[in-house]
Amino acid sequence: MASTISSHFHALIMAGGKGERFWPWSRENRPKQLLPLLGKKTMIEMTVDRLLPLIPKQQIWIVTNAKQARQMSRHMPGFSKSNFVVEPVGRDSAGAVMLGCAMIAREDPQAVMALLPADHLIPTVKTYLKILHGAFEVAMRERVLVTIGIKPREPSSAYGYIERGEKTGNLRSTVSMFRVQRFLEKPDPQTACELVKSERFYWNSGMFVWSARAIEDAFKQHSSVHAQGWKALQKNPRRYLAKGFSALPTISIDYAVMEKARNIRVVEGAFDWDDVGSWGALYHHMPHDICGNASQGNVVLEDSQGCLVLGGGKVIAALGIQDLVVIQTDDALLICRRDAAGRLKDLVKKLPPAMR
Repeated sequence: MASTISSHFHALIMAGGKGERFWPWSRENRPKQLLPLLGKKTMIEMTVDRLLPLIPKQQIWIVTNAKQARQMSRHMPGFSKSNFVVEPVGRDSAGAVMLGCAMIAREDPQAVMALLPADHLIPTVKTYLKILHGAFEVAMRERVLVTIGIKPREPSSAYGYIERGEKTGNLRSTVSMFRVQRFLEKPDPQTACELVKSERFYWNSGMFVWSARAIEDAFKQHSSVHAQGWKALQKNPRRYLAKGFSALPTISIDYAVMEKARNIRVVEGAFDWDDVGSWGALYHHMPHDICGNASQGNVVLEDSQGCLVLGGGKVIAALGIQDLVVIQTDDALLICRRDAAGRLKDLVKKLPPAMR
């Protein structure tokens, strides 16, 4: 792989979020990507590390807000502060993508960049990098927007879906590439079953690869306000961030561009992948005892099955519980059903602001 790595390869890691899905461990100033959920390293450190065989660290960029950038700097002392792209205010993913991609293009007009979430679990790194590299090569050759779709393991209402169209070629002779017919919002359970049965749909992983020229063209064609922002950032980033960025609409990149564009290709992400989107999802990646419990800290369980129990300094003792999530910190205690953990952000919204 190394012999064909381009000096114009960049990665833009999306590291926003409000810290709702892993409350009380996560908070607004310490979201999921800053948690060591699956080992000693934080999720964002794991994301950066797996890119290094393909992309040099100086060409890995992180787009986030000022408060979280400070936290990340403390967690990642070897990562240059100049590679943080800081949003003055949140304007959803379209604003973050435009800002990050425009700043990279200002440094390297020939850039080809991967847009990647900060907090996904991808244990099969070698296969992941092979597919990502293939997507880079396509984006270098053609002015297209490449997305990586995940073959569904089961019907799920937790993800958006991508419908593939006709085949357009292969990546490195083994992975097929298709035109994208359409993007679908998160479906209800019955629709999800129908989508998976059709075998034409992938989960939308939120991973994209495109050239600077291709994404600039996409903004020009489908979102003029973001195209104007791109142009302003090329001229005077400081002035635009101070006076212009906050005027952007709050809209996702899917709504602003991806659902409108016709030059999109999807490749199958044939690697192990999980967005670890809830305490319930984390449970499946932790070691279990003979009763199916996953625990950490000072935990004593008796006659209990299928629980996730993570303690702090105090002892947690539980008797006769089943399929629960119990999370203890110094200032909070969460108890919920494991199958309800995906709705945690609805609860967090009702908490006092100081506890979020």
